[in-house]
Amino acid sequence: MALQLEGSATVANGTYQTLSTTATPRQCFIQARSNTFVRRVGSADAMIVLGETTGSAVDLGVQAPNSLEFAGVSGTSIVSMWSLDVGERR
Repeated sequence: MALQLEGSATVANGTYQTLSTTATPRQCFIQARSNTFVRRVGSADAMIVLGETTGSAVDLGVQAPNSLEFAGVSGTSIVSMWSLDVGERR
């Protein structure tokens, strides 16, 4: 399957929640309603993805393993994540 919904959740400030854990190479995209932390599962290093309210998505460009978890930066954030097979860019 080219397009795959990895997960959608409301993430809380400072509490990480896993949206995807797989060893399959995938190109990952997210949409966050407000600024959100994202990191690989179990990692100490996180980056901030700025929130988008216009429907835009952020291409994380992650290859295997695409095991990712998210947390809200301030308050809570609604996060959706989906992925494509590697090479599927339409």
